[in-house]
Amino acid sequence: MRICSFLPSATEMVCALGLPDSLVGITYECDFPPEPLAKTVVVTSRLAYASSGGEIDRPAFRLACDAALIIYGRQKSHRVRLG
Repeated sequence: MRICSFLPSATEMVCALGLPDSLVGITYECDFPPEPLAKTVVVTSRLAYASSGGEIDRPAFRLACDAALIIYGRQKSHRVRLG
């Protein structure tokens, strides 16, 4: 089985089920447990790092308006072949 996780909580659940070797891709936000951290990052944010809600809201609103509500993007440099 090959699993690509788009949520840190999903990555944690996969590892809790004893399947970290099945992970083939994770999100940039995955930071626990340590086992999958060497996996390919397949999802990144289009938003720059921000420390407050307002700093996140303004660019997220602009991106949502400009990109038909798509604020997450796929890493183009790494492709995970599924199937």
